[in-house]
Parts: sequence; C-alpha cells; structure tokens
Amino acid sequence: MQDARIFFFDLSVEGEIPGVSSSIPFSLFPFAGIFSVIDFSFFSFAEKRRDQVKIFAQLNKLKTLEQMLEPYGLQSDQFYPLEISVQDFIVILKEDMKKTCIIHNTGSCYIPAVRDLKSLLHLDRSSLHHLLINHYPVDTYVTSSEHFISILEHSMDTMETVTLKDGLFSDILPAAADTMENMEGMLLFNRNIKQFYDWHINHIDTNLTGIAANIRNSLSVVHPGGDSCIASTGSVIDSFISPDCSIRGAVIHSIIFPGVHVEEECCIKNSVIMNDSIIGKGASIENTLIMPYHRDAGQHNSVGDHTVIGKVDSKVKNRLYPDQVYDGLTVIGSHGKVGDRTVVEPGCIIDTDISANSRKYGKKITRGSCVTSPREHS
Repeated sequence: MQDARIFFFDLSVEGEIPGVSSSIPFSLFPFAGIFSVIDFSFFSFAEKRRDQVKIFAQLNKLKTLEQMLEPYGLQSDQFYPLEISVQDFIVILKEDMKKTCIIHNTGSCYIPAVRDLKSLLHLDRSSLHHLLINHYPVDTYVTSSEHFISILEHSMDTMETVTLKDGLFSDILPAAADTMENMEGMLLFNRNIKQFYDWHINHIDTNLTGIAANIRNSLSVVHPGGDSCIASTGSVIDSFISPDCSIRGAVIHSIIFPGVHVEEECCIKNSVIMNDSIIGKGASIENTLIMPYHRDAGQHNSVGDHTVIGKVDSKVKNRLYPDQVYDGLTVIGSHGKVGDRTVVEPGCIIDTDISANSRKYGKKITRGSCVTSPREHS
C-alpha cells in the first residue's frame, strides 16, 4: 500500500443502527472486547502505512477521535471535518496525488484476505471499483486520484451544495462505480446490529486462524491472576470475559466486554454485554445485546434487580427495525436503563430510562416494541 492514499470516513449511523450513542464517533464503537470499529480499518488497509491515512469525522467529534487514536501515531494534519464541501476535498486530494485511492466508510467492518488486498494496487485505475467481501457489498471503493477527482468534479455539476457528510457514500460513489470487485475475507458487520451480535456469539465456538484468532484470543477466558474477578458465587461456561469485569452470577455462552459487573443470582445466556454495564441482582438475560452504558452521574444499574430480558428460542422481529433486530434478539441501547422487576420481551429495543417513569412504560415491555426518547444529538 506504499503508493496508496487511504481515506477513512466516520459517518453518522443516526437512525440507521438503533441504540448506538451519537455522543462519540462510530469509529470508536467497541468490538470484540478490547477493540474499536476503526481498529479493523487499520488492520485491513493501513497497519504498516499509517502515514498514508486521512480521517474524516464530524467536526464536533473530531477532537475525540484524534485523542483516542493517539496510540496509532497519527498527526493532527491527518484529521479533517466531514462538513467540508466537495470542492475543498478536491483541494486536499490535489495536495498529495497518489496512484491509488482507497475510500472506506469505517461502518463497514471486515478483514479481507491478504492476497486479495494486495491485488487492489493492480486494478484498472481509470475505473471506480466497489468492493465486496464474500460477494457482500461493503462501503469501500478503489480508484486513482485523478479519476476520483474527475468523479467529484462531475458531481458538483448537479450537486453543488453537497458536503462529504451528506453525499459521498450515499450518492456520489455508488452512482459512479464501474465494477464490483469481490474479495475473500471475514465480514464482521456492515452497519447492522444483528450481524454485530451474531459475529460475537458465533465466534465463541468457531475455530479461527490468523488475525481472526488473535481477535478472539484478545477476549481471553478469565483465569486465575487475570484482570477480572469471578466470585465464589459466579460461574463462567463457554464464554469470554474481557478485562476489568466482576462476575458474581452465571454467564453461559456469552461475551462480556470490559468494565461489566454482574451481580449475584444473575443468569446471562447467549448474550453480548458491552462496556461498563451493571447487571442487578437476580436478573435473567437471554439472547440480548446490551450496548455500552453511558452513566450520567454516579454508579447505577443499567439492568435492575430481578429483571427478565429476552428469550433464547424466540424468532420475533422488532416492529420499527425488522432488518436490524430479528430472530428474537433484544437490544438495550447505550442510553437504556431497565428498572427492578421489569420484563422485557424478545425483539424489543430499549434506549431510554424506562425505570424513571414506570407509570408510563409499565413493568412489562411487550415483544417487538421500540422504546426510545428524543435526544439532542451532539
């Protein structure tokens, strides 16, 4: 990739992936325990050529992204706001022309086969190539700098007011693509929360090699002397526990992300519990994804005592997001809080504090419901 310029775009998933917090760049959304989504963009395209990367994100999230990616050794002049015009982006392109441009939306999370990745440099640079992973379209395009500029200049004739944030992946690139180029690899997920859940659950049992095995191993089963604690009341069966967790209940065939605390008499089964969630005493959680918990102040449970969430053998879909939440998956979003002794049936999405107004929401959320509250997104 020495003769390639690599562009990473952190696009908002607002309204596309339910339950994901808009307060941080989506590139920093956790994946596989200790990783973030953008780590896989670096694994795939820029592990050894980080100086060739330019990153575009919303202006109000750019500083956060820059700070969090400091370990990659990137410079401040490698970060740009998504709100710039297409014309301004063309100026950036002309400052450092490369034979090959790789244009990648970090919401497409995958690991391509190394041999296919190398072949990108030999594609016809007079065309725009839309990549597929195992015949599944992903938001990655390859072309030359000259052809990329030509595409952008042509788009300005009909879309003068479009910014990179508004139109690059939704309009400009799909309309200009000349070919579809398939690569073998591992699709982790492509802006779909059910894919995200399935990858984690399926890889508890799968025999993996190479970088995928390293990802799996990074979750690391808890062992004596590790960073996490399994209390005398706790048990872990066919599961992975990330660092800085406390397990006082039962965890079965599940993935536990860093900073999670599971209280006594809980049973978590076939679930993915993400960063900093606190699961109250006696809770039962099945076939559920709990996203990273955003505490406003102090420490309180994201799931209350003696609460029941989800069911393993359900096939119900969510009524508002049937393409994102199906096969009985239940989702507790980043802003979700479920109070004591509440029942959340399969297929639900909870992304608000339903414990704060039990009169409004009741103690039972019926299957397929979507309970959210309007928030001012930063």
